[in-house]
Amino acid sequence: MDIEIYKIPTTVDKPELHSFSVPVEINTEQSSLELEPLHEAILDIREVPNTEGFYNAAAWEGKREGIDKGKTYLLGRKVEEAGEKGKPDKGSLVLMTLDPEGNFESSKEVWRARSEEQLLEDARALQLPDGRIVFGLTSVVHKDNDYIPHPAVLTIKSPEELSEGLSKLKIVKFLGGVALGQNYVGQRFTEKFAEERSSALEVIDGIVGDQTTPLGEDTGISPGKNVTAISPELFAFREEGDKNNHRLRVFKHQEDGGVVDSQYIDFPKDIPWIEHRIGTTMPPIWLNDNEAIFPIHGIQMINDKFVYSIGSARLLRGEDGKLSVDNISQEPIINPDSFVGRFNGDDVELHGERRVVYCCGGIPIYNDSGELEKIKLYINVGDKRTVEVTTSVAEMTKDWRKNELIEKALSLAS
Repeated sequence: MDIEIYKIPTTVDKPELHSFSVPVEINTEQSSLELEPLHEAILDIREVPNTEGFYNAAAWEGKREGIDKGKTYLLGRKVEEAGEKGKPDKGSLVLMTLDPEGNFESSKEVWRARSEEQLLEDARALQLPDGRIVFGLTSVVHKDNDYIPHPAVLTIKSPEELSEGLSKLKIVKFLGGVALGQNYVGQRFTEKFAEERSSALEVIDGIVGDQTTPLGEDTGISPGKNVTAISPELFAFREEGDKNNHRLRVFKHQEDGGVVDSQYIDFPKDIPWIEHRIGTTMPPIWLNDNEAIFPIHGIQMINDKFVYSIGSARLLRGEDGKLSVDNISQEPIINPDSFVGRFNGDDVELHGERRVVYCCGGIPIYNDSGELEKIKLYINVGDKRTVEVTTSVAEMTKDWRKNELIEKALSLAS
């Protein structure tokens, strides 16, 4: 199967470079502590203002001249307190805007859960050259005594569309079928939504289609999370279950609503910081037709706590169109200790059984020659703080090993 990969052309207006040389605020009560040395790839850290309880945000940059050029948009969860044991944290989706200097400008709730029956969380945004933004999200449905996550996808033309309701959101419950259209304006999801739909609710009939590409057992139902756009139609997510802890499933969501299986992307299990599980962060950033930087998160168990860290991998597109990964960071670039003592008030965990740094969004920064130079990652330290971490692409990729495919592509390009 040919996989369509979108590469940002160098002729497109490149994001403006903004220097965030804000001094890292040190907690004076802990200033006597020796700070954890930062990874060489980290260039700058600053706390994003007005983000108390705001986390797991998709990120993209405004590019419309005279409207929002240089602004940063963050679509994240607003959660005030932890969910009860066995239940997800309940919260709304909030669109936050930062001005070109990185200062808080505005915040607006764009979706609120009416009950625990249906939740939306963890948006990740892929910005396309034509200005559209493609989101992967997780839809969590309460069924019996369980909470089941399903992939959800959404494409908008402008941030203003988010204020009009999520009428274009599609929930993917079947691979090899069609996605379910669902309007979230004033209506709670139920399993019998087709009988209760409003005139604004888009429903695609025939939930199960005939275009299934078998991948093995249980190809019909696809609960999972970490939904991340790779291209306008191609999405990766991690399915539920221990056998999926080190692989991502890829599907193609077509314009007609069809959802077609594509492949699995396998990750190694012998790297310590990802030994328990891997997951995505932001969408991959394509450097050329065949390779991309793919920031990922990993989990390991340390002192009976799940410890989340963030590193990177190289995503490759083979001659047959298949995707694979290699050159995974042997050590994480960002971990919870990266921030200990650097900010006032370090008690930010809603769940004491884990130590978390997490990321759902980032913005690539290009130099005047159109080359990717830096990545601004929007990191959540625990559950109640959002931090902007600027990383060096050169440092992230300096130890990459080349392979025959890439060497051939580079030689042809030269």
